[in-house]
Amino acid sequence: MMTVRFGGVMVNTFRVCVLFALLLLPDTALAQFVPETETREIHILKAEEGDTKIILRFPLILAYANELANHQAGTELTAPFIINAQTDGQQVFQLDSQALLDDYGALSKFLLRDYRFTVNDTVVVPDMPEYVVVDGHDLADLDVNIGLGLTSSSSMLTLCVADYPDNPDIAETLIVISFYLTGVMPDDTIKMELLAEPFTPPEGAEYQTIITDYRAGVVDRMTVKGVVFGPVILGGGKAGIQDILRQYGLVIFLVLIGSGLLIYRRFLR
Repeated sequence: MMTVRFGGVMVNTFRVCVLFALLLLPDTALAQFVPETETREIHILKAEEGDTKIILRFPLILAYANELANHQAGTELTAPFIINAQTDGQQVFQLDSQALLDDYGALSKFLLRDYRFTVNDTVVVPDMPEYVVVDGHDLADLDVNIGLGLTSSSSMLTLCVADYPDNPDIAETLIVISFYLTGVMPDDTIKMELLAEPFTPPEGAEYQTIITDYRAGVVDRMTVKGVVFGPVILGGGKAGIQDILRQYGLVIFLVLIGSGLLIYRRFLR
């Protein structure tokens, strides 16, 4: 009777440890279950010149949020660089690769049209944008992609135009674009806004945005679910309890799980 009672207590204790650990698990660890083709990453970095560099990686479909928000199902999508096509009887929207090659700069402006960066009440225009187009089906190529994160996004930027997919489906295509906020220093506070309209994503898709600011020497990260996000204030600061939990939450999670198992085993003896 005592053994059963103690066993019951230990099961409850273990469950408490697991639940508490899940609360501390960082958003980025949980976010890994979301496909890369449904994840937008924004990396804010200190550039070699001393100002700010941003690497933005996102599903191409998100660049067409404004058009998709007002689009009627079954009709053609009227938008720049779009080819309306049919695949296996299904309507698909493809990126016009030839139009991209004809005007590389125009597409970069289109890709950044919904992002606004403000410093000291002054809008800062992205400078020297460079981008690559990545077919979602090629994400298994470990020479280019090693999953989500800054290292993977940076490696994708080394792709050349010859590696771009031919008229890819925007729902299965990634864009990686880098640019500078010239004159914006690491200790400057940046207000970042996404001006795009929310739209209904394809069935089964669950989009998220992961924003990471590396400039202050302390990684500041946040995750937002959905196809859009509200204004975000980015600025350097000292590490607080939330920063510690974000960076070390996975370690704490494993420690708590291990502690729960040890306590459980002791009471079973």
